Amino acid sequence: MVCEEAGADAIGFIFVPNTKRYILPINAAQISSQISGLVSKIGVFRNAPLEEILQTAKTVQLSAVQLHGHESDEFVKAVEAHYPVIRAVSYQAKVALPKAQTLLIDSPEAGSGQVFDWATIDRKSLTGRRWLLAGGLNPDNVGKAVQQLEPWGLDVSSGVESAPAIKDPNKIRAFISNARAAQ
Repeated sequence: MVCEEAGADAIGFIFVPNTKRYILPINAAQISSQISGLVSKIGVFRNAPLEEILQTAKTVQLSAVQLHGHESDEFVKAVEAHYPVIRAVSYQAKVALPKAQTLLIDSPEAGSGQVFDWATIDRKSLTGRRWLLAGGLNPDNVGKAVQQLEPWGLDVSSGVESAPAIKDPNKIRAFISNARAAQ
Protein backbone atom coordinates (compact mmCIF):
# COMPACT_ATOMS: atom_id res chain seq x y z
CA MET A 1 0.00 0.00 0.00
CA VAL A 2 1.69 3.18 -1.25
CA CYS A 3 0.13 5.51 1.32
CA GLU A 4 1.37 3.47 4.25
CA GLU A 5 4.82 2.93 2.74
CA ALA A 6 5.11 6.69 2.11
CA GLY A 7 4.38 7.41 5.77
CA ALA A 8 0.72 8.42 5.78
CA ASP A 9 -0.83 8.61 9.24
CA ALA A 10 -4.31 7.89 7.91
CA ILE A 11 -6.13 6.62 4.86
CA GLY A 12 -9.63 7.75 3.96
CA PHE A 13 -12.51 5.90 2.37
CA ILE A 14 -15.33 7.92 0.79
CA PHE A 15 -18.76 6.47 1.58
CA VAL A 16 -20.75 9.24 -0.11
CA PRO A 17 -22.86 7.68 -2.89
CA ASN A 18 -22.93 9.32 -6.30
CA THR A 19 -19.47 10.84 -5.91
CA LYS A 20 -16.47 9.93 -8.07
CA ARG A 21 -14.46 8.59 -5.12
CA TYR A 22 -17.25 6.48 -3.59
CA ILE A 23 -16.17 3.01 -2.53
CA LEU A 24 -18.42 0.14 -1.51
CA PRO A 25 -17.92 -0.87 2.12
CA ILE A 26 -17.06 -4.45 1.11
CA ASN A 27 -14.26 -3.17 -1.16
CA ALA A 28 -13.03 -0.80 1.52
CA ALA A 29 -12.97 -3.71 3.99
CA GLN A 30 -10.68 -5.66 1.66
CA ILE A 31 -8.27 -2.73 1.47
CA SER A 32 -8.58 -2.03 5.19
CA SER A 33 -7.53 -5.59 6.02
CA GLN A 34 -4.19 -4.91 4.30
CA ILE A 35 -3.42 -1.76 6.31
CA SER A 36 -1.39 -2.08 9.49
CA GLY A 37 -2.70 -0.93 12.83
CA LEU A 38 -0.25 1.98 12.71
CA VAL A 39 -2.34 3.79 10.09
CA SER A 40 -5.77 5.19 10.97
CA LYS A 41 -8.67 4.29 8.70
CA ILE A 42 -11.14 7.13 8.27
CA GLY A 43 -14.60 6.79 6.76
CA VAL A 44 -16.08 9.89 5.14
CA PHE A 45 -19.86 10.25 5.27
CA ARG A 46 -22.31 12.99 4.29
CA ASN A 47 -25.76 13.04 5.91
CA ALA A 48 -25.84 9.25 6.22
CA PRO A 49 -28.11 7.53 8.75
CA LEU A 50 -26.47 6.59 12.05
CA GLU A 51 -27.08 2.86 11.51
CA GLU A 52 -25.37 2.99 8.11
CA ILE A 53 -22.34 4.78 9.55
CA LEU A 54 -22.01 2.34 12.43
CA GLN A 55 -22.42 -0.74 10.23
CA THR A 56 -19.93 0.53 7.66
CA ALA A 57 -17.45 1.49 10.37
CA LYS A 58 -17.66 -2.01 11.83
CA THR A 59 -17.39 -3.74 8.43
CA VAL A 60 -14.36 -1.68 7.36
CA GLN A 61 -12.83 -1.58 10.86
CA LEU A 62 -12.62 2.21 10.82
CA SER A 63 -10.55 4.12 13.36
CA ALA A 64 -12.67 7.27 13.05
CA VAL A 65 -15.58 8.80 11.16
CA GLN A 66 -15.45 12.05 9.21
CA LEU A 67 -18.82 13.79 8.95
CA HIS A 68 -18.97 16.07 5.93
CA GLY A 69 -22.62 17.05 5.80
CA HIS A 70 -25.16 18.98 7.81
CA GLU A 71 -25.19 16.66 10.80
CA SER A 72 -26.61 18.13 14.00
CA ASP A 73 -24.65 18.38 17.24
CA GLU A 74 -26.87 15.63 18.66
CA PHE A 75 -26.11 13.37 15.71
CA VAL A 76 -22.37 13.99 16.11
CA LYS A 77 -22.63 13.02 19.79
CA ALA A 78 -24.43 9.81 18.83
CA VAL A 79 -21.58 8.88 16.48
CA GLU A 80 -18.97 9.92 19.08
CA ALA A 81 -20.46 7.37 21.46
CA HIS A 82 -18.96 4.73 19.14
CA TYR A 83 -16.11 6.32 17.16
CA PRO A 84 -13.91 9.40 17.23
CA VAL A 85 -15.38 12.04 14.91
CA ILE A 86 -13.71 14.46 12.54
CA ARG A 87 -16.25 17.16 11.83
CA ALA A 88 -15.75 18.80 8.45
CA VAL A 89 -16.75 22.36 7.74
CA SER A 90 -16.72 24.25 4.47
CA TYR A 91 -14.88 27.32 5.64
CA GLN A 92 -16.48 30.74 5.51
CA ALA A 93 -14.66 33.69 7.08
CA LYS A 94 -16.30 35.08 10.22
CA VAL A 95 -18.58 32.06 10.64
CA ALA A 96 -18.38 30.32 14.02
CA LEU A 97 -16.72 26.94 13.86
CA PRO A 98 -18.57 24.04 15.46
CA LYS A 99 -17.33 22.30 18.57
CA ALA A 100 -15.66 19.03 17.67
CA GLN A 101 -13.11 16.52 18.92
CA THR A 102 -11.30 17.12 15.66
CA LEU A 103 -12.26 19.75 13.10
CA LEU A 104 -11.52 19.61 9.37
CA ILE A 105 -11.46 22.96 7.62
CA ASP A 106 -12.18 22.58 3.91
CA SER A 107 -12.66 25.04 1.08
CA PRO A 108 -16.09 26.69 0.80
CA GLU A 109 -16.94 24.18 -1.93
CA ALA A 110 -15.94 20.93 -0.23
CA GLY A 111 -14.55 18.26 -2.52
CA SER A 112 -13.80 20.75 -5.28
CA GLY A 113 -10.03 20.50 -4.96
CA GLN A 114 -9.90 24.29 -4.88
CA VAL A 115 -7.53 26.20 -2.61
CA PHE A 116 -9.16 28.92 -0.55
CA ASP A 117 -7.61 31.99 1.04
CA TRP A 118 -5.88 30.58 4.10
CA ALA A 119 -5.33 34.09 5.44
CA THR A 120 -9.06 34.27 6.19
CA ILE A 121 -8.79 31.49 8.78
CA ASP A 122 -9.14 32.89 12.28
CA ARG A 123 -6.16 31.12 13.84
CA LYS A 124 -7.07 32.36 17.33
CA SER A 125 -10.34 30.42 17.19
CA LEU A 126 -8.28 27.27 16.59
CA THR A 127 -5.88 27.71 19.48
CA GLY A 128 -5.81 24.55 21.54
CA ARG A 129 -7.99 22.68 19.04
CA ARG A 130 -7.07 19.64 16.99
CA TRP A 131 -7.77 20.57 13.39
CA LEU A 132 -6.99 19.42 9.87
CA LEU A 133 -6.67 21.43 6.68
CA ALA A 134 -8.20 20.33 3.38
CA GLY A 135 -9.09 22.02 0.14
CA GLY A 136 -6.82 22.12 -2.89
CA LEU A 137 -3.73 20.76 -1.17
CA ASN A 138 -1.11 19.17 -3.41
CA PRO A 139 2.62 18.39 -3.33
CA ASP A 140 3.48 21.92 -4.46
CA ASN A 141 1.56 23.90 -1.82
CA VAL A 142 1.47 21.58 1.19
CA GLY A 143 4.76 22.85 2.61
CA LYS A 144 3.52 26.43 2.56
CA ALA A 145 0.24 25.37 4.19
CA VAL A 146 2.04 23.57 7.01
CA GLN A 147 4.42 26.47 7.63
CA GLN A 148 1.74 29.17 7.44
CA LEU A 149 -1.06 27.47 9.40
CA GLU A 150 0.53 24.71 11.49
CA PRO A 151 -2.50 22.39 11.30
CA TRP A 152 -2.62 19.25 13.40
CA GLY A 153 -3.10 17.27 10.18
CA LEU A 154 -3.88 17.41 6.48
CA ASP A 155 -6.54 15.86 4.27
CA VAL A 156 -5.81 15.40 0.57
CA SER A 157 -7.52 13.61 -2.27
CA SER A 158 -7.61 15.26 -5.71
CA GLY A 159 -4.19 16.84 -5.12
CA VAL A 160 -2.55 13.41 -5.29
CA GLU A 161 -4.48 12.11 -8.28
CA SER A 162 -3.36 11.63 -11.88
CA ALA A 163 -7.02 11.63 -12.99
CA PRO A 164 -10.29 11.87 -11.06
CA ALA A 165 -10.33 9.13 -8.39
CA ILE A 166 -6.99 7.68 -9.62
CA LYS A 167 -4.27 8.12 -7.00
CA ASP A 168 -0.72 8.79 -8.26
CA PRO A 169 1.94 7.02 -6.16
CA ASN A 170 4.58 9.65 -6.96
CA LYS A 171 2.27 12.51 -5.95
CA ILE A 172 1.40 10.69 -2.72
CA ARG A 173 5.08 10.24 -1.87
CA ALA A 174 5.89 13.88 -2.74
CA PHE A 175 2.94 15.21 -0.74
CA ILE A 176 3.89 13.32 2.42
CA SER A 177 7.58 14.13 2.03
CA ASN A 178 6.92 17.84 1.50
CA ALA A 179 4.47 18.00 4.41
CA ARG A 180 6.92 16.36 6.80
CA ALA A 181 9.84 18.52 5.61
CA ALA A 182 7.84 21.67 6.39
CA GLN A 183 7.15 20.74 10.04
